[in-house]
Amino acid sequence: MIQHAWWRDQLFSALNALADTTYQQQVWVQKHYPPGIQCDDFDRVVHVLFDDTLLADAPEKTIGYNSGR
Repeated sequence: MIQHAWWRDQLFSALNALADTTYQQQVWVQKHYPPGIQCDDFDRVVHVLFDDTLLADAPEKTIGYNSGR
């Protein structure tokens, strides 16, 4: 069973946004949001990664990593 699936989705979404310059231009600059997205910007990504979670300091606790031990 995957632990913390919602936070995993948030992490992948944030990382994908940081990696996709076309998305950044369309959404962050031009404010053309894809269906289902009402608001998104660089600040949100930074907050997800560093402020709202333990992703930066202890990702295994936030996304439920299990090394099998």
